[in-house]
Amino acid sequence: MISKTIRRLLRPVLFREYFEPLTFRIGESAIAAQRAGRLSYEHLWDAELRVYSQWGEDGILNFLCDCLNINKPKALELGAGNFSECNTRFLAEYRHASVVAVDARDDLIPFVQGLPAFWRTSIWPLNEWITPDSTPEIQRTATELMGGVDIVSLDIDGNDYWVGQVFDLASVSILVVEYNPLFGAAMSVSVPRDDHFDRTQAHSSLLYFGASIRAWVDLFRPRGFTLVGTNRAGNNAFFCRTEQLNQIPLLPIDTSDLTPFVDWRVRESRDSHGNLSFLAGADRIQAIADLPLIDVTTGKMISVMDTIL
Repeated sequence: MISKTIRRLLRPVLFREYFEPLTFRIGESAIAAQRAGRLSYEHLWDAELRVYSQWGEDGILNFLCDCLNINKPKALELGAGNFSECNTRFLAEYRHASVVAVDARDDLIPFVQGLPAFWRTSIWPLNEWITPDSTPEIQRTATELMGGVDIVSLDIDGNDYWVGQVFDLASVSILVVEYNPLFGAAMSVSVPRDDHFDRTQAHSSLLYFGASIRAWVDLFRPRGFTLVGTNRAGNNAFFCRTEQLNQIPLLPIDTSDLTPFVDWRVRESRDSHGNLSFLAGADRIQAIADLPLIDVTTGKMISVMDTIL
């Protein structure tokens, strides 16, 4: 029992003092090596590199910052978890970015305050429940703390579209937003607005959340942002200012056909007991087929099944 207690107490210390610095150094070396191959990139996902992000967003965001000459970004991350696995931590450690990290998790603030990056650059953890009503004030606070916002990352597993609607994009150059590939490529749809939305409570499968990639394209295009790509897995979309597209050496995307970006092969579904059920293909749609969505272009209520008909 004493041995187990000592291991339990030492494990976070060893991880923080040894393994996390090693992870960063490996990531730093990988970024340096990656730059040599950039001329061969055809798609944004070719820039993927995972250090602290879940799906390779670290490499993509670093690549876009290089292209747009954003040397020390000012990043706002909505849905940062406890900051151990998120989209902006590597930017903070590698590019000395300023970051405002927002989440409702109780362990966000103590985790961030325990990082060396907390004093090596400027990171402000905010413990907030993110809604369309709270977002403008959060963004004003971030702007005041950092002197502006270059990058916004949004991943709150639910009410994302309704939060994205109220973004102030005046100073923003890069947007990264989570989308639900199971909602297809053709329709602009989102789960209905629910400021108390909890993905774990909305449906036991955890497959019902967020908005379609088409919804994001249609929302940001009139506001001067163009889709430049997604991660390879197919759940995070990246947008840049349309006027800056000539700085990004990638093939342009035909947004009339977004099907390449909803080829979702991840089997993360859960059963009623919370265990992985490994649903794939049409079985995932069937699991949530009757749940409601809103066609955000018409305001009409439809079901998940309607998105594939």
